[in-house]
Amino acid sequence: MSTTIESAARSNHLAFTQAEFMKSCAHKIKPYGFQHFSYIRILDHQERILITSDPAYSELSITKKFHTYAFFGPRDLYTEGMFLIDFLDLGEIKTALSAHDINIGCIIIKKRKNYTDHYSFGTAKRTPGLNNFIINNLDLFEEVIEEFHARAETLIKQYQKNTLLYPASIDTTGLTDPNSRNINTQNIFTLREQEILRYIKKGLSSKHVSQNLNISHRTVEKHLENMLIKTNTHSRIQLLAKFKS
Repeated sequence: MSTTIESAARSNHLAFTQAEFMKSCAHKIKPYGFQHFSYIRILDHQERILITSDPAYSELSITKKFHTYAFFGPRDLYTEGMFLIDFLDLGEIKTALSAHDINIGCIIIKKRKNYTDHYSFGTAKRTPGLNNFIINNLDLFEEVIEEFHARAETLIKQYQKNTLLYPASIDTTGLTDPNSRNINTQNIFTLREQEILRYIKKGLSSKHVSQNLNISHRTVEKHLENMLIKTNTHSRIQLLAKFKS
């Protein structure tokens, strides 16, 4: 059985009643200011599962019709990976969520055999360095996801008896674009740092990079130091491993 999103807004549906459970699943990231944790399972035939730490998120997703352009498109079209929200086109969604102190920092997408899972994490307020924190602590978010599934199996089975039914839609946010996912150099590096990264990926030494860019060797080394700090790496080898593609 499925419940249409319009009628779910007026019922005691699980989309609105699991705030404390979701908060408890996200306890590992709470000390870092992350108060929002939502889970969306995209099934076939427009059926969805939505569980969130913020009932306002469920309400807004319905009243503001998020499904018309974000998060609720066909499951096969989504790209697996981590997406930083600052670099997605969310339009009015960001404004609507921020008004309720929900500032999503990232979405992690995992494609399963018969469905696609979305996990969103956010803070009450935007803070400097949020994107860098997410990038450098992906293991922490993966631990939250793992704990959620370990504890939510019964809840999800219960939910599958009364999924949410959404109208057919497409996702225009970039979550279906492989180029938007994971750690994108444009997200964290300056233009000069991106240039340096391109050269060292070709195997050039700092000396040769400086010659190609017509800057001092020391300037190249300083940029590299900043790049290591931003990516929480400790050597050029580790940095290149993170951006090997």
